[in-house]
Amino acid sequence: MLVCLAAPFMGELMSPIQMVGVVMIGLGIGLPAWIGKPWQAVNRRGLFYCLFNAAIIALYTLLDGVGVRLSGHAVSYTLWLFLFNSWGILAVIIWRRSLAEVLQHTRQNWRTAIVGAGLSMASYGIVLWAMTQTSIPAVAALREVSVIFAALLGAWFLKEQMGVWRILGASLVCIGAATIRWGGQV
Repeated sequence: MLVCLAAPFMGELMSPIQMVGVVMIGLGIGLPAWIGKPWQAVNRRGLFYCLFNAAIIALYTLLDGVGVRLSGHAVSYTLWLFLFNSWGILAVIIWRRSLAEVLQHTRQNWRTAIVGAGLSMASYGIVLWAMTQTSIPAVAALREVSVIFAALLGAWFLKEQMGVWRILGASLVCIGAATIRWGGQV
């Protein structure tokens, strides 16, 4: 989806080999969910929300890619982004919980919160920096490699079954990521 938005609005073009990699990643992510299920068995409402979420992610990824390039500084862009986002998140938390409850939770868990926030900021900062170095759609597609780690962690910690379709899907994501990388160097 991001590839379709980036080409007309930003002139971001990917090589045909990179496009093949993007398609492979998309298929690898969707494969475990679609195999063995007839269309009638698919939850269409869930599918709508999934596609709507994908559109939102594509939009904010494109906007962040443009923003970080215009700023010229990935670190400062990341810090300002997290500073401004944090106030909105805090407002929603206080709206959903009482201020006293939020303060008590903060006093009890501030160390974990700082580590989590730092890791979140660093990981997204790396993505933003990568968008200053190469094609935004290529970076967005490579981010999806995280599904492999999620599947492995789910199998390891949660004892979820990997199954042949999950393994095949994860393999397609890996091959797609390598194809994007290889396609950018040809």
